[in-house]
Amino acid sequence: MEVRKLKYIRLSADYLEPSIIDQQEGRTSPQSLSLSSELQDVLEDWNLHYQSIIQLSMKERSSGQVKSEIDRLDSEGMVIAQKIATELGDCAKVEYYSEGLLKRINT
Repeated sequence: MEVRKLKYIRLSADYLEPSIIDQQEGRTSPQSLSLSSELQDVLEDWNLHYQSIIQLSMKERSSGQVKSEIDRLDSEGMVIAQKIATELGDCAKVEYYSEGLLKRINT
């Protein structure tokens, strides 16, 4: 009987490409996790929209309009994290890290 090791994955936005970290093995990719091409496209699109936030200072991120955009992107990111967890099944736990707020958010 094959014993599969439980993966602990952290998703966050990052420069150039989404950051997907396997807590035991380090940085990984949607391709190496065998995520569906549809989910990979959603992930890339979400990360692209997050780019304008990543470069801002914390003071700039606290303004009302930017804060609203961070909230929207984080909501979308948490849904993506849940979809990743669904695709990976029982062999993984996925958490979401807000690059806009610089903290982990429970999904």
